Amino acid sequence: MKFATIATLLSTSAGALAAGPSATAKKVIAIESITGDNGITTPLPIQPRMVDNCDVFYYVKPGDNCLIISAQFGISFNQFKEWNPTVRKDCLSLWADANDILPWGSNKVAAAKAATEWCSNGANGIYNIGGKRTKCVDAPSGDGKFIFEIYNEWGTRKAILPNKCQRNLLLPISKCPEGGQGRMKSWHTETSLEKGKC
Repeated sequence: MKFATIATLLSTSAGALAAGPSATAKKVIAIESITGDNGITTPLPIQPRMVDNCDVFYYVKPGDNCLIISAQFGISFNQFKEWNPTVRKDCLSLWADANDILPWGSNKVAAAKAATEWCSNGANGIYNIGGKRTKCVDAPSGDGKFIFEIYNEWGTRKAILPNKCQRNLLLPISKCPEGGQGRMKSWHTETSLEKGKC
């Protein structure tokens, strides 16, 4: 996701304007979310300079730290820093009350298994023109839910076989750290790990 401009203005006790959270902030003027080039709605505020291909976010609460968040999502601290570089090597620049990006982490194998099962039981078959099927599966780790979607963009009724469904859904799970979307011929697919339960 590429943002031309995201600005959060804070009026500090000195009356000057700052570009980020301040302990002495009196008034905040902010946008709640923005939709980027990848179609994913990004909740604001976000950790500055996080990578631009995010589709899973974690809202940092006071008392959280990089190691707690990394452990909760089954990733290394180095992976977390790679996606959120401004936390720095000591994690002293982690913003509370802001969103950070999270990956599949330890959920990758479970997501692939759930997608494969859905392709054999529910996703396969005939789709009408513009037909769409969606599946939500709670992550066994308790870290969120998997969302799988398939759209028919052929302009005619079309069937998808389990092996083609699997190839289309498993590619963004195996190759994209945060899930993704793609188009194989005229089958549009999306996979993601989101917060919450189905």
